[in-house]
Amino acid sequence: MREKTKELCRAALGASVLCLFSPWSLYLGALPITLSFFAILLISWIFKPKTALFATLIYVALGAAGVPVFAGFVGGFQVIVGPTGGFILSYPIVALICSKFGTNMAKKLIFGFVSTTITYLIGFAWLSITTDTSFVLLLFSSSIFLAVFDLVKIFAAALFSTEIKKRLRI
Repeated sequence: MREKTKELCRAALGASVLCLFSPWSLYLGALPITLSFFAILLISWIFKPKTALFATLIYVALGAAGVPVFAGFVGGFQVIVGPTGGFILSYPIVALICSKFGTNMAKKLIFGFVSTTITYLIGFAWLSITTDTSFVLLLFSSSIFLAVFDLVKIFAAALFSTEIKKRLRI
């Protein structure tokens, strides 16, 4: 019972981190550059797979319910079904994969890249459907630009998570 309580508290903490980081965004093009992917990786590499998954599901549910936790301090179900919804819906998958397989620095970097690919495929597929734009055009025109920022997020999350996990003794 005590371990379950700890994991629930950790999931709430992870969701809080997501809610704190994710709304901050910078629009340099059609898609926002946010800290949500960084936060997903961070909690994934700090917590156990179930805890990381639950934290991201709480975050998505809060945002869908209208709490302004998505990029640009917006919330609501319309964001989930809108153009950037695919990116948001990929987060639980990414959290589970990274948490399960990102056990050391090399694996964190590898699965950070794998997760970026998964996020791009789901996100750009959804964006393509909702905007009636070519998937290939969206993927190649935007992913190169976004990849630079996401690479920095992967390296930063890998470094920070290692240190945070050490200090928290999780």
